[in-house]
Amino acid sequence: SVSQYMKHLGELLPNTLTTNDEEVQYCIFASDEIFSKNTPVLVTVDPISSAILRIEMADSRKAEVWKEHWKCLEDNGVLAAWLVSDEGSGLRSAQKEALSESVWQPDTYHAKQ
Repeated sequence: SVSQYMKHLGELLPNTLTTNDEEVQYCIFASDEIFSKNTPVLVTVDPISSAILRIEMADSRKAEVWKEHWKCLEDNGVLAAWLVSDEGSGLRSAQKEALSESVWQPDTYHAKQ
C-alpha cells in the first residue's frame, strides 16, 4: 500500500539534512510541531525550498528538546539566520537561549487565529 511504501522510504532517509562539504549553510528555519496521536513530532523546514531540515518524534515540546533539535542541525552544518515559529512557550524559550543571534518572527498563521 502507499502508506507502507512511504514508511519504507522514510526508514531509508536520515531525519536531519547534512551538508556534503565543510561549508556552513545559513537557512531560514520554520519550526513547529505536529502530532502523531499524542506524541509531538518536531519539524524544521526551510520555507523557501520546502526542504525538511530535521524531523523527529520527541517526548515533549520543552525548550531543552527544541535546543537539541537545532543543535543537531548546527552539528550537521546548517545554521539559522532567521527563525519563524509560533509563540509556544517551549519554542520561544529555546529561541531566546539557543538562537538569540538569529532574527525571530512569529508565524502569521497562528497570529491570525
